[in-house]
Amino acid sequence: MFFGFSNAQERTFQTVDSSVNSYAQNLLINTAADKVLIYKTGCIGCEIIGECSCKIGSIRSFLIWKEANGSYVKEINCCETSDRKETDLDAVWRELEAKEEIIFGSEFKVEKENVHYDFYEVKLMKKGSEKEIKMADFYFNDDNKYREHNSQQAAKEFQKLIELTLR
Repeated sequence: MFFGFSNAQERTFQTVDSSVNSYAQNLLINTAADKVLIYKTGCIGCEIIGECSCKIGSIRSFLIWKEANGSYVKEINCCETSDRKETDLDAVWRELEAKEEIIFGSEFKVEKENVHYDFYEVKLMKKGSEKEIKMADFYFNDDNKYREHNSQQAAKEFQKLIELTLR
């Protein structure tokens, strides 16, 4: 789509993506979780020195899942993997249940792309299927004539809810 990388960023992002996807698959296979949300945020065009430099940003991924006894979050970034943390995610699960098709059917419009921007991705993995939506901060800039349209997309509201819940 639009995510262009420098070589160092691309290698770092691929390593993190591989770890996150592998962990999500393991959750689906080895636990009672029937779905896993992956929320990823990062920066394209950030200066990256070496393979991993979390001090200047790059990528953060959160695995979000529900088991019978609670909901959990685990962060995986280019430098470390956190322990799973029990978190109240009821609002996220309710929103996903009510609007899954609308969220992942969101369409964003833009006239021009930026070379340096923050991005957000939401991926839903279930046994045998996955859906993903991607967005960038410049979709919502004042100089984008589609800003109003983009701001009304269900995926943007869902992304904001996830972000708020993870704080």
